[in-house]
Amino acid sequence: KLDLNVDHAGTALKQSLFDTERHTSLRMAREAIRRVEDCRGEAERARTAAGKLDAAAAKKKAADADARLEAARKHTAQAEEAQRAAERADEATHIRSALKPGDTCPVCGETVHKIAKVATSTLAPAQKAVRDAKSAEMKAADAASKAANELTRVTQQAKSAAETVEKAAADLRREEDALK
Repeated sequence: KLDLNVDHAGTALKQSLFDTERHTSLRMAREAIRRVEDCRGEAERARTAAGKLDAAAAKKKAADADARLEAARKHTAQAEEAQRAAERADEATHIRSALKPGDTCPVCGETVHKIAKVATSTLAPAQKAVRDAKSAEMKAADAASKAANELTRVTQQAKSAAETVEKAAADLRREEDALK
Protein backbone atom coordinates (compact mmCIF):
# COMPACT_ATOMS: atom_id res chain seq x y z
CA LYS A 1 0.00 0.00 0.00
CA LEU A 2 2.86 2.36 0.71
CA ASP A 3 4.24 1.71 -2.76
CA LEU A 4 0.86 2.55 -4.25
CA ASN A 5 0.76 5.83 -2.31
CA VAL A 6 4.30 6.65 -3.38
CA ASP A 7 3.44 5.91 -7.03
CA HIS A 8 0.30 8.02 -6.71
CA ALA A 9 2.26 10.85 -5.08
CA GLY A 10 4.91 10.62 -7.80
CA THR A 11 2.26 10.90 -10.52
CA ALA A 12 0.64 13.85 -8.76
CA LEU A 13 4.04 15.49 -8.35
CA LYS A 14 4.82 15.08 -12.03
CA GLN A 15 1.47 16.65 -12.95
CA SER A 16 2.01 19.57 -10.61
CA LEU A 17 5.52 20.32 -11.78
CA PHE A 18 6.04 23.71 -13.31
CA ASP A 19 5.43 23.65 -17.05
CA THR A 20 7.78 26.33 -18.41
CA GLU A 21 6.32 26.23 -21.90
CA ARG A 22 2.78 26.59 -20.66
CA HIS A 23 3.79 29.33 -18.25
CA THR A 24 5.49 31.25 -21.08
CA SER A 25 2.41 30.88 -23.29
CA LEU A 26 0.14 32.14 -20.51
CA ARG A 27 2.41 35.09 -19.78
CA MET A 28 2.51 36.02 -23.48
CA ALA A 29 -1.29 35.73 -23.69
CA ARG A 30 -1.71 37.99 -20.65
CA GLU A 31 0.64 40.55 -22.24
CA ALA A 32 -1.27 40.38 -25.52
CA ILE A 33 -4.57 40.89 -23.68
CA ARG A 34 -3.06 43.88 -21.83
CA ARG A 35 -1.92 45.37 -25.16
CA VAL A 36 -5.38 44.83 -26.64
CA GLU A 37 -6.94 46.58 -23.63
CA ASP A 38 -4.41 49.42 -23.94
CA CYS A 39 -5.26 49.80 -27.64
CA ARG A 40 -8.98 49.83 -26.86
CA GLY A 41 -8.42 52.47 -24.20
CA GLU A 42 -6.34 54.62 -26.55
CA ALA A 43 -8.96 54.32 -29.28
CA GLU A 44 -11.72 55.29 -26.84
CA ARG A 45 -9.75 58.29 -25.53
CA ALA A 46 -9.11 59.44 -29.10
CA ARG A 47 -12.79 59.02 -30.02
CA THR A 48 -13.79 61.00 -26.93
CA ALA A 49 -11.32 63.78 -27.78
CA ALA A 50 -12.56 63.87 -31.37
CA GLY A 51 -16.15 64.06 -30.13
CA LYS A 52 -15.34 67.08 -27.98
CA LEU A 53 -13.98 68.99 -30.95
CA ASP A 54 -16.77 71.08 -32.40
CA ALA A 55 -15.47 71.87 -35.85
CA ALA A 56 -18.93 72.87 -37.07
CA ALA A 57 -19.21 75.52 -34.35
CA ALA A 58 -15.72 76.81 -35.16
CA LYS A 59 -16.64 77.02 -38.86
CA LYS A 60 -19.84 78.92 -38.04
CA LYS A 61 -17.98 81.28 -35.73
CA ALA A 62 -15.39 81.98 -38.44
CA ALA A 63 -18.11 82.53 -41.06
CA ASP A 64 -20.00 84.87 -38.72
CA ALA A 65 -16.81 86.81 -37.96
CA ASP A 66 -16.07 87.12 -41.68
CA ALA A 67 -19.62 88.40 -42.28
CA ARG A 68 -19.23 90.98 -39.49
CA LEU A 69 -15.90 92.05 -40.98
CA GLU A 70 -17.47 92.49 -44.42
CA ALA A 71 -20.31 94.55 -42.89
CA ALA A 72 -17.76 96.68 -40.99
CA ARG A 73 -15.82 97.28 -44.23
CA LYS A 74 -18.99 98.41 -46.00
CA HIS A 75 -19.85 100.69 -43.09
CA THR A 76 -16.35 102.20 -43.22
CA ALA A 77 -16.69 102.80 -46.97
CA GLN A 78 -20.06 104.51 -46.43
CA ALA A 79 -18.63 106.65 -43.61
CA GLU A 80 -15.68 107.64 -45.81
CA GLU A 81 -18.03 108.63 -48.63
CA ALA A 82 -20.11 110.68 -46.18
CA GLN A 83 -16.89 112.36 -44.98
CA ARG A 84 -15.92 113.23 -48.56
CA ALA A 85 -19.38 114.74 -49.10
CA ALA A 86 -19.05 116.71 -45.84
CA GLU A 87 -15.62 117.96 -46.96
CA ARG A 88 -17.11 119.16 -50.27
CA ALA A 89 -19.99 120.84 -48.43
CA ASP A 90 -17.57 122.40 -45.95
CA GLU A 91 -15.44 123.74 -48.81
CA ALA A 92 -18.56 125.16 -50.49
CA THR A 93 -19.56 126.80 -47.19
CA HIS A 94 -16.10 128.32 -46.90
CA ILE A 95 -16.26 129.70 -50.45
CA ARG A 96 -19.82 130.97 -49.94
CA SER A 97 -18.87 132.76 -46.71
CA ALA A 98 -16.43 135.01 -48.62
CA LEU A 99 -18.96 136.05 -51.32
CA LYS A 100 -21.08 139.25 -51.43
CA PRO A 101 -23.91 140.08 -53.80
CA GLY A 102 -22.41 141.32 -57.06
CA ASP A 103 -19.24 139.16 -56.81
CA THR A 104 -18.41 136.60 -59.47
CA CYS A 105 -18.93 133.01 -58.35
CA PRO A 106 -15.54 131.22 -58.38
CA VAL A 107 -17.25 127.93 -59.24
CA CYS A 108 -19.55 128.82 -62.14
CA GLY A 109 -18.46 132.34 -63.12
CA GLU A 110 -21.99 133.85 -62.74
CA THR A 111 -22.70 137.02 -60.80
CA VAL A 112 -23.82 136.34 -57.26
CA HIS A 113 -27.24 137.90 -56.58
CA LYS A 114 -28.25 136.36 -53.32
CA ILE A 115 -26.20 134.44 -50.73
CA ALA A 116 -27.85 131.35 -49.30
CA LYS A 117 -27.81 130.88 -45.58
CA VAL A 118 -24.62 129.08 -44.46
CA ALA A 119 -25.32 125.57 -43.23
CA THR A 120 -23.70 124.11 -40.14
CA SER A 121 -20.61 122.06 -40.99
CA THR A 122 -21.05 118.29 -40.82
CA LEU A 123 -17.35 117.59 -41.31
CA ALA A 124 -16.42 116.93 -37.67
CA PRO A 125 -19.25 114.40 -37.09
CA ALA A 126 -18.39 112.72 -40.41
CA GLN A 127 -14.72 112.46 -39.41
CA LYS A 128 -15.74 110.93 -36.06
CA ALA A 129 -18.00 108.47 -37.87
CA VAL A 130 -15.05 107.38 -40.05
CA ARG A 131 -12.80 106.94 -37.00
CA ASP A 132 -15.49 104.90 -35.24
CA ALA A 133 -16.12 102.80 -38.35
CA LYS A 134 -12.41 102.11 -38.82
CA SER A 135 -12.10 101.14 -35.15
CA ALA A 136 -15.06 98.76 -35.50
CA GLU A 137 -13.52 97.35 -38.68
CA MET A 138 -10.22 96.71 -36.90
CA LYS A 139 -12.04 94.91 -34.07
CA ALA A 140 -13.99 92.84 -36.58
CA ALA A 141 -10.76 91.98 -38.44
CA ASP A 142 -9.16 90.91 -35.16
CA ALA A 143 -12.18 88.76 -34.28
CA ALA A 144 -12.17 87.21 -37.77
CA SER A 145 -8.46 86.45 -37.47
CA LYS A 146 -8.94 84.82 -34.07
CA ALA A 147 -11.88 82.79 -35.37
CA ALA A 148 -9.85 81.64 -38.37
CA ASN A 149 -6.97 80.65 -36.09
CA GLU A 150 -9.38 78.73 -33.83
CA LEU A 151 -10.85 76.97 -36.86
CA THR A 152 -7.36 75.98 -37.99
CA ARG A 153 -6.51 74.72 -34.49
CA VAL A 154 -9.73 72.70 -34.19
CA THR A 155 -9.28 71.29 -37.69
CA GLN A 156 -5.71 70.21 -36.90
CA GLN A 157 -6.79 68.67 -33.60
CA ALA A 158 -9.62 66.82 -35.31
CA LYS A 159 -7.21 65.50 -37.92
CA SER A 160 -4.76 64.42 -35.22
CA ALA A 161 -7.53 62.75 -33.23
CA ALA A 162 -8.72 60.91 -36.35
CA GLU A 163 -5.17 59.72 -37.04
CA THR A 164 -4.85 58.54 -33.43
CA VAL A 165 -8.15 56.66 -33.69
CA GLU A 166 -7.01 55.02 -36.93
CA LYS A 167 -3.65 54.03 -35.42
CA ALA A 168 -5.25 52.71 -32.24
CA ALA A 169 -7.80 50.75 -34.27
CA ALA A 170 -5.02 49.24 -36.42
CA ASP A 171 -3.02 48.37 -33.29
CA LEU A 172 -6.12 46.80 -31.77
CA ARG A 173 -6.79 44.69 -34.88
CA ARG A 174 -3.15 43.59 -34.95
CA GLU A 175 -3.20 42.62 -31.27
CA GLU A 176 -6.53 40.82 -31.63
CA ASP A 177 -5.20 38.92 -34.65
CA ALA A 178 -2.15 37.93 -32.61
CA LEU A 179 -4.44 36.39 -30.00
CA LYS A 180 -6.16 34.13 -32.55
